[in-house]
Amino acid sequence: MPVTLISAALPLSVNAIQPDKYDVLIKNGSVVDGTGAARFSADVGIKGGKIIAVGDLQGAAADDVINAAGLIVCPGFIDPHTHPEDILSRPDALNYMHQGVTLVLGGNCGGGAGTDLAGFLDSVVAVRPAINYATLVGQGDIRTEVMGSKYEAPTEAELEAMKGLVATAMCEGAFGLSTGLEYYPGLASSTEEIIALAKVADQYGGVYASHLRDEESVAQGGYGVINAVEEAIKIGEQSGIPVEISHIKVNGADMWYKSDEVLAMITDARSRGVDITYDEYPWDGSSTNFTTFLPAWVSEPFRGSAGGQEAILARIANPEQRAVVKNVLQSGLGLLVGSEFGRILISRCSWNQDFVGTNLQHVMDVWGLPSTAEGAAEAVIQVIAKGGGGYISRTMNDYDIENFMRQPFGMICDDAGIPDFGVGSVHPRGYGSYAKILSDYVREKGVLTLEQAIYKMTYMPAEKFGFLELGRGLIKEGFHADVTVFNPETVEDKATYLQPFQYAEGFKAVLVNGEIALLDDVYLKVHAGQVLRHTHRHPSSPT
Repeated sequence: MPVTLISAALPLSVNAIQPDKYDVLIKNGSVVDGTGAARFSADVGIKGGKIIAVGDLQGAAADDVINAAGLIVCPGFIDPHTHPEDILSRPDALNYMHQGVTLVLGGNCGGGAGTDLAGFLDSVVAVRPAINYATLVGQGDIRTEVMGSKYEAPTEAELEAMKGLVATAMCEGAFGLSTGLEYYPGLASSTEEIIALAKVADQYGGVYASHLRDEESVAQGGYGVINAVEEAIKIGEQSGIPVEISHIKVNGADMWYKSDEVLAMITDARSRGVDITYDEYPWDGSSTNFTTFLPAWVSEPFRGSAGGQEAILARIANPEQRAVVKNVLQSGLGLLVGSEFGRILISRCSWNQDFVGTNLQHVMDVWGLPSTAEGAAEAVIQVIAKGGGGYISRTMNDYDIENFMRQPFGMICDDAGIPDFGVGSVHPRGYGSYAKILSDYVREKGVLTLEQAIYKMTYMPAEKFGFLELGRGLIKEGFHADVTVFNPETVEDKATYLQPFQYAEGFKAVLVNGEIALLDDVYLKVHAGQVLRHTHRHPSSPT
């Protein structure tokens, strides 16, 4: 896998003047530095939260010594697509800590931290998180701040107000702009509206990360994954901003093997100079809200209702509209899962907790609905009408997952938040994605080499989003000591769809800013995380 390296290989080196004692010394390990270069034997000396020596440090003294013989020493993993705003109530971030993740990027899919980023980031600092936190600003949050629930296109004044909020967020520390174009209010926004906002984020050196308008078939979402990828490319090409496609996938039985077509489009765009990459989680199931089963037009205002959820409820309460919606759902569900309605798992249902952990077929059985696409469509409509919920749809195949994973322009994510352990049902990706890459796709299947996988989980997202220049994403002197040490023979994800609340195993140590936060898979209750703020100059500043 070709990668862009800082140099052909980072040399073993030791500073000319060594300290009397290191804070932490990691000895006898195999260092995978993050660049994609081959592993090498070295010790790593840490002091004052930084890596200050990489090389032969035998005989050196340290307050804490970690014997990494037979283990891999690499940068702490960086997750470019998360929803970790619950860090305010769960600052330990244990699901991330237990799989070696030391930095998460929030504010994805168009929302998260709101438009007062300065205030939110100060709040994160105040809770003293265990891991490092950074954020994007969500286009959905911005549109709602300016336009409320309006579905219409923005006026010139409203667009200018939104552009101003993007600029403010970038100055307050956002690393870019995100969209959730499959969700309201993102789905109400035109491509041109997004381009206008992306241009502002680009002026400040930001990245555009997008949950596409559709990750399935044209019939399912009314737009289609192929057209949605084309839109992301167009936004990058016309605004000049680097593009990150969020949690890339081709979803639904009718879309299997379409990854080749998607990759050809991305490769062609990259050949034209579009800086477009993507992230991916290593699971065959996606997780989202029941309203995403509906085509975009169902969210348009109807008979005096505002757009979004209000419009959806108004339409399904109208017999004629309900029949039209049901017919579309019937076709879409058939394309998505055929007749295997048990593939749709219920992950969240506040109005009936008994449904959580079951599946759509079970709901249909309880309600006496036929095991047909018509019955499934009726069940989805009733779920939405009663209060909605979340689902996991196991509708991807191994060919496409591995095809996306092999490409040099794809990185790894988990697309999760920080769940309340044991409460409800969640997608297992939040507890095991990084360990699953190392166990299933490196050790067992050989889809990636260990060096390739670590590059995708460290240097690559650090370079893309601007963390590299803040000293994150490498085992290198002068960089912050975010370090993960693991056993490549035993590292393993434990979470499953039916039992998702299980921590990954095989991690000897996880260090955050030079402090040992996890040792032998045991969290030490150390809160050494920092809030990272984007520091690119204002576009009007002198060069």
